[in-house]
Amino acid sequence: MEDGHPGTALQTFLGALQVLGRLEDVIRAMGVENDALGMELVRDQLPQRVRTPRSSKPRAVRSSDAKAKAGLDNDNDSDTDELKGF
Repeated sequence: MEDGHPGTALQTFLGALQVLGRLEDVIRAMGVENDALGMELVRDQLPQRVRTPRSSKPRAVRSSDAKAKAGLDNDNDSDTDELKGF
């Protein structure tokens, strides 16, 4: 390992770093959040938000607005609204 032999196993290298107390530094350096290119590639793989076009369907009309349009906005008329308040 000291001579830079290319056949040195990664396990041997990481074991030496652990003995020296530097293994946490290597783990931190290898983190995805420190890899700008890796993060960019991950962002490119995320699904894109799909927005559906707004439809031209009419919006729901509130019951009080519907009564006003129909001319039934009379509070004394109890026949038209049995469940008033619900």
